[in-house]
Amino acid sequence: MVLKSVPIYMVKIFTPMDVREIKKIALGLEYDSLGQRFADFDVFFKERKVSAYQELEDHPGMTRNAIGMIYRNEMIKNLDTDSRNKLLELEDEINIKRTEKITN
Repeated sequence: MVLKSVPIYMVKIFTPMDVREIKKIALGLEYDSLGQRFADFDVFFKERKVSAYQELEDHPGMTRNAIGMIYRNEMIKNLDTDSRNKLLELEDEINIKRTEKITN
């Protein structure tokens, strides 16, 4: 899949939240319930990319994947039931399409 063309979307968020909290949410959204990374969300603040290195420094000895799963689980537990079910439903849909592409 390297060098494969994929669509790119940009979302602007206006919030009083700290940029590190937004980065944690983005990291958590990159992983599915199986711990597989299926997306890459970059966070920019004041025209500069917010790096994940700070998160790696805050969690010594942990991988980016493990940190992403911690943030994913934290985010999931804070969602209401309908939002959680919708997120899991969308993840299942992505996994089905991923499996179809692999087998074709």
